[in-house]
Amino acid sequence: MSTSETQTTLSALLRRAELFLEDKEWRSAADYCQKALDLDPENSKAYVGLLLVSLQLSREEDLVRVPVPFHENKYMLKALRFASPEYKEILLSYLKENRQFRLQQSVNQAQAMLTAAQKPADILKVRELLQQISSQTDVSGLLSQCDEKETLLRQKATETAAGKKRKLWIILGVTAAIIILILSVITIQNQKRAAEIYQNFLGQTFSGDEEDDNGFYDDYRRGDLNPYMVYYLNTEERTLTFNSDGTVYYTYSYDMDVLAYPKGSSKPKEMHNEYDGTYDSFKVSVSLNGTVYVKIGSNKYRVWVDSNNVPDTIYDYHGIRLD
Repeated sequence: MSTSETQTTLSALLRRAELFLEDKEWRSAADYCQKALDLDPENSKAYVGLLLVSLQLSREEDLVRVPVPFHENKYMLKALRFASPEYKEILLSYLKENRQFRLQQSVNQAQAMLTAAQKPADILKVRELLQQISSQTDVSGLLSQCDEKETLLRQKATETAAGKKRKLWIILGVTAAIIILILSVITIQNQKRAAEIYQNFLGQTFSGDEEDDNGFYDDYRRGDLNPYMVYYLNTEERTLTFNSDGTVYYTYSYDMDVLAYPKGSSKPKEMHNEYDGTYDSFKVSVSLNGTVYVKIGSNKYRVWVDSNNVPDTIYDYHGIRLD
């Protein structure tokens, strides 16, 4: 093939590659660039074509706006190596303009990030980006803006934190006030209910059965069981009476105890007083969860009341359920 024929074929191959680049048919464009290099291994246009394929660009002019550096791309290096002086200048101008383009993109990105910054940590990222390009362009103005906005953001963060803290204290204060109010209302209601239950106790008698082992347990505990004694187990009734005057009697088979009587009143006669009798009668209390208790002396017992607040059952009165 003559030189003129080779040149004609080479031009045709490069033109085909150019058309494929316009149509974004990257593989076909690369194939024709390689065919051109088979004819002329030092053809800079073919290397530029392969560069465009690698970056997926349709025209040389688009190299200016490539977002990534390509000055060390192997195809670009080959193109610069084999280019004519005139074409080499064109390629170098692409590199220069692209460097300026990417630099401006970084500046624009930094400005956008600075505008969107919402916290001091965002400013740190802006500074890092500016430090990367500080050797290529003057970023002192943007760095000053970073300082100003960081100060504002820190002030805002402090004010926001203080505002949240104030709001929290207000919420806690209001919540505490509501809780205290609710507890006060419940306490007052429970006190009224306790007073009503106290009145309903008066005049009532509660009874229950207790098993008696005729002294077996006490003798066993002392190790003094009597081999000649017949121990037996029987059931005895126990009663707890709340008189209308506030006195409380506990009755069992062989005795009766005065458990409580109102302070200031005379001690009931002819009754064995198990305690000192200084209690202010008996007391009724209602817990926050609505549980009812009756206190006789130093002991407190749980009480079940009906829907009319009338006492029905005293639980575990010394191991006995009194109804």
